[in-house]
Amino acid sequence: MHPRRASFLTPFLILFCAAWGPLDFATEDCTEFGSTFGSLEEEYAVYSAVIEKYYIQDSARVKLALIFDDYPSRPSKICAKGGRESCAQQLADNEPFRLNLPGLVYETIKDFRSRCADGAPRLTEKFKLSRPYKIVALTDLPEHKADDVNFFWNELRKKYEGSAGLISFSRPGFNREATQALIQVGLSWGPLAGRGLYAQLEKTDGAWKVKNEFSYLVY
Repeated sequence: MHPRRASFLTPFLILFCAAWGPLDFATEDCTEFGSTFGSLEEEYAVYSAVIEKYYIQDSARVKLALIFDDYPSRPSKICAKGGRESCAQQLADNEPFRLNLPGLVYETIKDFRSRCADGAPRLTEKFKLSRPYKIVALTDLPEHKADDVNFFWNELRKKYEGSAGLISFSRPGFNREATQALIQVGLSWGPLAGRGLYAQLEKTDGAWKVKNEFSYLVY
């Protein structure tokens, strides 16, 4: 990772890494896990619903959705000790998580946690959004200046005119019928403006909608 770019991204990456810290998860290899439910088409439908909800609809000024394809757990070993069942059960038993995401079934949580072992293919232009979008990697982003915390964000908005910051996400987990999904989302709008959350989605009449959310970090 480019050190000068990495320094600006520290708060943004913490969004994702911190998701597991407050929930007391340990880091352990989980290569015995595997994804079970939900097609690639459904994954991109969930991604699109999340981008619309948290990036595009939250700002009338957005002319371009900027999707950061560098989610830290993409080839990840983030899992709890004790194997697949324990891994999912710890998340299901976490009280704030459970209270904020009522109706989330255990098999959805289990599928979500299982995908930590898969890694994720690079994102491709399969999103269906109401605005144009751009998928960016770390190397596409401006450099950071230690003596000017706003430099990166000013340059980012110049380079990607009409964008409102960066959004990134985990792979979603699904229930067996692929009518419910759980996904982790990170948003960053500035040097001290960002949010990390879990979103519970439901599929009704063929469309994915965010039903509940649990914000675990705001900065």
